[in-house]
Amino acid sequence: MQTKMENKEVVTEGARSKPYDIQVNERFFIAMDRLEQLGKIKNMFNFCAVHDLTYSNYHRMMKHNTRTPSFYVLNLLAEKYGVSAEWLLTGKGEWLAKK
Repeated sequence: MQTKMENKEVVTEGARSKPYDIQVNERFFIAMDRLEQLGKIKNMFNFCAVHDLTYSNYHRMMKHNTRTPSFYVLNLLAEKYGVSAEWLLTGKGEWLAKK
């Protein structure tokens, strides 16, 4: 689906491959791996089931590295699992937020 923006830029919904998006995607999966190693989550399949997410979307996201997890999921990592939102979005600071 395409939508016209006021500045005449055409945005294609769902097509994301900007370097910023790829970096956020990479940090998301790094955080998921680390949370699994720490025993805070069982695995990606279980994480998706617990939070009512579609596993196939995240599997595809991991495999193709062209989409960014939703704000809801990034916020979930920050609020429930203590992952630094700043680190997820910018790569700055420690990956776990200080309490």
